[in-house]
Amino acid sequence: MHTRYTYLLTGILLLFFFQCCYIEKTNAQFPQLYFENITTQNGLSNNTVTCLFQDKKGFLWIGTANGLNKFDGNQFQIFYHEEGNKNSLSGNSIVEILEDETGIFWIATKDGGLTKYDPLQIKDKQFTQIKHNRKDTTSIPSDRMTALFDLNKDYLLISSENMSLGFLNKKTLSITYPAIPIDSTANDFLDPAKSVNRITSGNWIHHITADENFIYISFLAGGGRVFIFDRKTYQVKTNTFEIIASSIPFFNVDKNKIWYASWSKGLYMQENYSVDKTGLLKHKKVLDLPDEVTHILSWDENILIASTRNSGIYLLDKTNYEYERVLHKRAYQNSIASNRVICMLKDRNNIWWMGTNEGLSKYNPVQWQFGAEEITDDYSKQITHFSLYDDGNVLRLCTDKGIYKKNNASGPFKLINFLYNGVQIEPTQIYPLENNKYILNTENANYWYYPETEKIKLFEVERYHVFGKDQYYTSSPLNRGSYQIRDMLTDTIEGNAVYLFATLGWGVGIYDLTEKIFYDFIKDSDSSIQNNMTRVLFKDTNKNYWVGTSEGLYKWNKSFPFKNYFEQYLYNENDPNSISGNSVTGIYEDNNHHLWITTNNGLNEFDGTKFYHYKPPFANSKFMYDIYADKKNNLWIAVPGGFEVFNLITKKFKHIDLPNSEWSLKYPAKILQSESGKWLYGSGNYLISFEPDSFYFNNSFPEIYLSDFSVLDESIFDTEAFDKLKFKYNDNFITISFSSLQLSQPELVKYQYQLSGLNKDWIDIDNSGKINFTSLPPGKYELKVKVTNAQGTWSEGKTLTAFTIIPPYWRQWWFYVLCAICAAGIIYAIVRYRENQLMQIQHIRNKIANDLHDDVGSTLSTINLYSEVAKMKSDPDNKYLKTILDKISNTSLEMQENMNHIVWSLQPRNDTFEQMMLRMKSFALENMQAKNVRTEFFIDEKLNDLKLSSDRRKDLFLIYKESIHNIIKYANCTDVKIHFNKNKDAIEMKIEDNGSGFNLKEKFSGNGLHTMKERSKALNGNLHMHSETGKGTTVLLEFPI
Repeated sequence: MHTRYTYLLTGILLLFFFQCCYIEKTNAQFPQLYFENITTQNGLSNNTVTCLFQDKKGFLWIGTANGLNKFDGNQFQIFYHEEGNKNSLSGNSIVEILEDETGIFWIATKDGGLTKYDPLQIKDKQFTQIKHNRKDTTSIPSDRMTALFDLNKDYLLISSENMSLGFLNKKTLSITYPAIPIDSTANDFLDPAKSVNRITSGNWIHHITADENFIYISFLAGGGRVFIFDRKTYQVKTNTFEIIASSIPFFNVDKNKIWYASWSKGLYMQENYSVDKTGLLKHKKVLDLPDEVTHILSWDENILIASTRNSGIYLLDKTNYEYERVLHKRAYQNSIASNRVICMLKDRNNIWWMGTNEGLSKYNPVQWQFGAEEITDDYSKQITHFSLYDDGNVLRLCTDKGIYKKNNASGPFKLINFLYNGVQIEPTQIYPLENNKYILNTENANYWYYPETEKIKLFEVERYHVFGKDQYYTSSPLNRGSYQIRDMLTDTIEGNAVYLFATLGWGVGIYDLTEKIFYDFIKDSDSSIQNNMTRVLFKDTNKNYWVGTSEGLYKWNKSFPFKNYFEQYLYNENDPNSISGNSVTGIYEDNNHHLWITTNNGLNEFDGTKFYHYKPPFANSKFMYDIYADKKNNLWIAVPGGFEVFNLITKKFKHIDLPNSEWSLKYPAKILQSESGKWLYGSGNYLISFEPDSFYFNNSFPEIYLSDFSVLDESIFDTEAFDKLKFKYNDNFITISFSSLQLSQPELVKYQYQLSGLNKDWIDIDNSGKINFTSLPPGKYELKVKVTNAQGTWSEGKTLTAFTIIPPYWRQWWFYVLCAICAAGIIYAIVRYRENQLMQIQHIRNKIANDLHDDVGSTLSTINLYSEVAKMKSDPDNKYLKTILDKISNTSLEMQENMNHIVWSLQPRNDTFEQMMLRMKSFALENMQAKNVRTEFFIDEKLNDLKLSSDRRKDLFLIYKESIHNIIKYANCTDVKIHFNKNKDAIEMKIEDNGSGFNLKEKFSGNGLHTMKERSKALNGNLHMHSETGKGTTVLLEFPI
């Protein structure tokens, strides 16, 4: 009896104890994991991913069973072992990767030893292969590497299958070994200063890791223990454990706990490992699995994630060890690639990478801020969603299949079908009324809805009125089952309670509960609503009703009794203040009482007088489906493939691209904004949920970098400094490749480039990042590239490279200078030659003039003298002889005078116009004074330095002389005015007299006048003469200089 009560009491106490323990446990909420899978089809070298590493710049390095991959989120750079090429990887099966403090990468392989990769070296000297060499005792003892660790600036810790540990000198690449084998007192085991040249143990290392203070190592034959060494002194901190876990291939240090993988399967945990103890430190099996754990990481403070060899991954609550298993689902595109998970990595952007035997799986928390719950496992059903209703306990989805309902706490969805008179009912909206009454709006009619029993009853209308007709009907579209209701409002107008309905095909319906009459506002006049395809009803704070249709926005001029009067707002291409699109899908009112309207052509803000237009950066986003406001001054606008989030303060868009196209909100689906802050909507076979007020926007811009530079299809990348490139004029076919480091959402990245020196505009380019420039002219060029972030915002332009195309020698400055010098020399020679020729001509002219004056002049003078002597000695009565001698004398005098003119024109000293004027003045005054004619000269001083050729001087003077002779002989004048003017590039000579004049028609045919005209033509000029009897004569000559 005593024993019985003892057992009973013990049982009660144990039950109480376990209950207390259960109460203290905190159930962590496991994240929903959605994966994007990357395989060889995307460019990966091999689908078996063996290790993962992120370098200092942020690139992801992916080791596989065949090749090493450097990944920026969009492009792969792949490294292989090439037989016979020492400037390549030492092997293709990658075990581990690390980057030391100098930026050198060390790659351990399973089939080729170790590789040193220095990306800063020239391309032909970047790789150094470190392999086993039987003839070299300082080489690594085996090419089958197992572990790699950066000990300090001088040494790496390495391990291979027949070697416990080796110290690899980074400079000499020689290897030494610990002086003693690993055991519980191996205090000098990690000290490279006490190393020796022989292998002391073949117990190879499984895993090495470290924190700020300690280095942690597990061995093949470690007996379930992890050795902990002080990082500064290399002394053993704790190394004694209870041997339960067998060999430990992997472990994770998490504060004061160590989580173990084991060859004996399952997951183990060791607490208080950091406490110095000489006895056994107990650890326990926290997850009993029928599989080996391959990798362990801490998800956050509450959750641990463990991968397995064949059983997927486990999310484990660190406190109560409850777990959730994540498996590959063949039919689900966003499941993990395989259940065989080899390695894991959480990068610096909190992106999770899972290496499997079927590719790389990526979970990006920023990308998957939308949750998706399956509504049904029957994917053959194409569900059309309308709206949701949550009464606090049960969530209901209105669809074309009926109502899907589920308990908010848990449980699957259950489909409720409705039939009325044998017709399948398609619910569109559950609208709650007072006193626990509900109206069920559908694609057919309105019904009273009873949630407790899931029954419906037709919403019957006794009288029905259509505006434009003067009678009431007892039958309505409601009763006939042809009323497609998209929205509903309740209100009181002039004391009458009313229901308002937005319907497709029947405009706006109003049911007056007092009069029991249903009114239909449809198109019936110019002042009525003009489109019956109504989608949206909205009541603003001023109690105005706004109606969105497929052809315009309308404002109801509210009246009672009801009138079908609507104010219309339509798009007008000639009015920039009109609405941007006619298909209205959503309306919202802000705190300033401005309306925000979504349309098929962007977002509109209406201040009561005009519309302001806002276009999102993505062209496809101008098709907007609906609009909702969060608590942070953002408007969430559903668009194809995602959302545009418009900030009411900055007036800027942020784009959200949904990770799964099947999750898009499609018209006519609506969002339910729950009181908890979570928003829900239906899409296809999923219930989508997210929290807009805590939504994280990644505003950072990806880092752009140059990835290749080719000239005439030959890459010069890794061999040049890309800010000082110079090419010959015929090396002008250039291909430049660039990419961006964006591991988060690379598919959202867009690029534009500008090549200064060629264009000033920014030019779009596809995500290949490859630009071809052909036949670039010589000049200096600078390539700038800008990029978008995930929200579609453009960065500033970044200069990636600058180069110069050198012009050919015939377009070089020195060639131009040389040509200029040569041209100047030629011109100088021509000028000197011409000057010499002119000097010779002047000399000849002087000689001719002197000879004419001396020889011909003296001869004419002699003839004149002899003729005078002959007249004196001849018979005075011989009149005939006297006449002949007079002619000889006069002719010789005239010839002498003309010869003087010719001699004057030939003399170079008379080339200037000023000398010519002196001659002309002298000639005129000498002849005019003999006739007592007063002569005035008007000469433009601009002509003084003008030079005319001898022929032109002669022609001009002879025209002038003939004009003066005509005045002396025929004019009988008292005044003469002589003008010489410069008129632009021409000389104008005008001679006026006040003489008797003459009739031009009668006397213009004389020989003297004809000669004057011919000489004016020789001057390329025009001769004009004006004369009237009794009014004098004017001679006008105009010729080009």
